[in-house]
Amino acid sequence: MKTNIKTIEQKVLKFIDSHSLINPNDKILLALSGGADSVFAFYLLIKYQTRLKIEFSCAHLNHGLRGKDSDEDEVFCSELCKRNGIKFFSEKKDVKVFAEKNALSIEEAGRELRYDFFDEIVNESNQTKVFTAHHQSDNAETILYNFFKGAGLKGLTGIPEKRGNIIRPLLCLTRDEIEFYLNENEIEYRVDKSNFENDYKRNLIRNELLPLIKKEINPVIENTLSNNSEIIKSSYRLIDKYLKENSEEYCFFNNEKLEFLEKSIQEKGFDFFVGLVKYKMKEIFGYTISSDEYFTIKNLVENQPGKMLKLKNNFSAVKTQNTLVIEKYEIKEVYDEIKLQAGERIGFGNVFVGINECDKDDKMTVSSENEIICADNLDNIFILRRWKDGDYFFPLGMKGRKKVSDFLTDLKVPSHLKKSQLVLTNNKQIVWVVGYRLDDRYKINLNTKKVLKLWKQ
Repeated sequence: MKTNIKTIEQKVLKFIDSHSLINPNDKILLALSGGADSVFAFYLLIKYQTRLKIEFSCAHLNHGLRGKDSDEDEVFCSELCKRNGIKFFSEKKDVKVFAEKNALSIEEAGRELRYDFFDEIVNESNQTKVFTAHHQSDNAETILYNFFKGAGLKGLTGIPEKRGNIIRPLLCLTRDEIEFYLNENEIEYRVDKSNFENDYKRNLIRNELLPLIKKEINPVIENTLSNNSEIIKSSYRLIDKYLKENSEEYCFFNNEKLEFLEKSIQEKGFDFFVGLVKYKMKEIFGYTISSDEYFTIKNLVENQPGKMLKLKNNFSAVKTQNTLVIEKYEIKEVYDEIKLQAGERIGFGNVFVGINECDKDDKMTVSSENEIICADNLDNIFILRRWKDGDYFFPLGMKGRKKVSDFLTDLKVPSHLKKSQLVLTNNKQIVWVVGYRLDDRYKINLNTKKVLKLWKQ
């Protein structure tokens, strides 16, 4: 048994050396939760502190999620450090309140607060690296979780051994190995009972899926997934290198817009084109395109010019004649009048309204959200605003004029939507009740010379 314990230690030390995770004279800040993984890391650093030629201290963030248990975790960590002469930092945060205020899940909120806490200590105490005790079982859960979520190639690379000043030297060990080591050495650690509940998706993978896979398919699935992630990382690095070397010829960044030339599809293939879009979005905007967005971009590129789609985080993508243009748009609220002219679009929350020039003979689908108008007698500047009392127009297909209020009531538009309804005007006349009906006075006729497309998405 002692040989096995020694093997576990050597396994971690070898992993540290092979990935250059720790250097002599590093000042390490260990994220100490009190659980098995971080307690194992604590005793490993105690034992090999001289060999590694480092100093280390510990940090504990009390999430306040488990009441008395959370407070006892903090006391346990504090006393462990005190007994061993290790400097200890701690802080208590209300993760639940933070999550609600910032529209985050409990897991996301906890992670964000934790790393902010670590950053504060690192900056104040001149620490060089933060040691987090993620292990091979965590990595397996992450890979499976990302796979089921529909993450792309990057998501299947798993948890990185290092990211900035954060290092994860325990990624070579499974949870079973860590607990075996602690139990054999009769080392006490805290058990988070919430880990055994399936309230969180990760716990479902941990408690139900992985044990089933181990039993029925692959008893060393964690090691297999870890090896696969290394292969995927290698492929990912090669792809990134290739995209970087070929990006300047096919992509340009000006005025906060990314412009991708579609000639790359003919010259390099569609896989290169979409790969380049993903690569540059991450490089320029720090934004990772999801698998769903991958397919929406594919469909967009295959559509006719002028088509536009909304991505997450206030990004939009527009297909032009020979390019794909992606940019971040500003969200605006319509309280006052907003000027709009051909070639422009405005974003309101999840809605876009725009005007484009087009040819009279262009074939396009006309609908309540995609209209074409005769603009022969209109000014270049349109006004977009909310409707107000007294507004009227001449609805297409109807005789005479009608108040906008009555028109919306007849359509049974819900009151909360009715209040925020937009109208597009020109020369103080309503041209379009946006998304519902064009004014009859601006319909296309045989003598029309100037045509504009009005659209809402």
